[in-house]
Amino acid sequence: MSAENRVSSSKVTQKGSFFKTFRVNLALRVVLLILSSFLFAAVAFDGNAPFSTLAISISILLQLFGIIRKIETTNQEVVRLLNYIRYDDFNKLSYSRVHGSSFDDLALALDSVMAHFRAIRNEREAQFEFFRNVVEHIKVGIVAFDRFGRVHIYNNAAKQLFKLSSAEHISVFEAVSSQMAEEFQTLNSGSQTLVKIFTDTEPIELSIHASELKHKNERFKLLTIQNIRRELEDKELDAWQNLIRVLTHEIMNSVTPISSLAGTMASEIEDLKIKATDDVIEPEDLADMHTAAEAIERRSHSLIHFVSEFRNMSQLPTPTFSHVRVKHLLQHLITIMQREIHENGITLTLEVKSDSLFITADPVLIEQVLINILKNAIQALREFREQTDKKITLKAGTDDLSRVWITVADNGPGIEKEALDKIFIPFYTTKKYGTGIGLSLSKQIMRQHKGSIGVTTVAGRGSEFTLRF
Repeated sequence: MSAENRVSSSKVTQKGSFFKTFRVNLALRVVLLILSSFLFAAVAFDGNAPFSTLAISISILLQLFGIIRKIETTNQEVVRLLNYIRYDDFNKLSYSRVHGSSFDDLALALDSVMAHFRAIRNEREAQFEFFRNVVEHIKVGIVAFDRFGRVHIYNNAAKQLFKLSSAEHISVFEAVSSQMAEEFQTLNSGSQTLVKIFTDTEPIELSIHASELKHKNERFKLLTIQNIRRELEDKELDAWQNLIRVLTHEIMNSVTPISSLAGTMASEIEDLKIKATDDVIEPEDLADMHTAAEAIERRSHSLIHFVSEFRNMSQLPTPTFSHVRVKHLLQHLITIMQREIHENGITLTLEVKSDSLFITADPVLIEQVLINILKNAIQALREFREQTDKKITLKAGTDDLSRVWITVADNGPGIEKEALDKIFIPFYTTKKYGTGIGLSLSKQIMRQHKGSIGVTTVAGRGSEFTLRF
């Protein structure tokens, strides 16, 4: 028999015992009251025993009072039980045994009922705590608010996304993004939208899905919010790599034979120049042909090299991970770039918060990323003639989530706003002789390390690139 059935059976047994004892007790009191009434009538009719009549009268009154008190006590116990049930307050409930075995049974019955309700409440609280923990630890941001905009659910994932420790009203999200706050209000149930917001470190692409639910006759809007920037970037990089594979394959197939034929042509013309006479070909014409063939060969080789650089975009080596001390990595980087930095009159500063700062990475690939960023900073400062005190600062530390970051900051001209969103796109460059693959390769390398690369800039005051691991 289950515990619930045993409790129910116990309740029925105790209830039957209680009513049986209560009926006997009450019947005895009524019989005693009737006998007392007959005795009172007999004594009063005789009229010779006034004191006996008075005593019997007092006894009858006491018996009536006892019967009324018995019934009222029962009612009070039941009312008290109902009030505790009404206000969902069982912890303070403890019965003391009242006089009489019938009320002992009542106390036992009520205690059993209270135990059952406590078990139900504890189970309900345990379920609530379980679902609350699920909501708090799920990796998807959840925001729920009522028709007045009051926020009822705001989990940890949402707090990390928006960098807001609390949210009592939906209007607080306007401080993060007015567009996002408007979408929260206007997005229909079952609809989904994408919103781009900007944090202190990097832009974030949010996928927002809305649904409605009803609780206690009140309607709530439930929003689930995910940062899909990584997924979008992965798809974007895959698309670029596929395009690069096709382009390099077709271009190489066309350029390679041209380069080979141009080389052969140049050699043949060189032989003709030696054998040329006035009756065959003018030496000047042969010289022009030879120059043209050399130009074709030279440009073909240049194009082949250019395409080979692009091919690297889709053929990155697999990282060989190891524990790398950040300070040693940056010191080695400074050693490599020291000459170029000195020649351009730049002051370089290194700031590492802890000598024991480590990352798990491929040191060769991460070093290549830092070299790309440093070269960009050097070139920007070289061309920024208005700046006489040229500086580059290398910093490293950890954020609130104990993630290691490395920054490369310069006090150059900064990056133009229209170029800021494009600098990580393959082939895009603002340099006169740039290929547009350095930062794109750097981004792919950071993706291989499950990290990210971002940039902040202020016009005329410089740029800061941040690597997060």
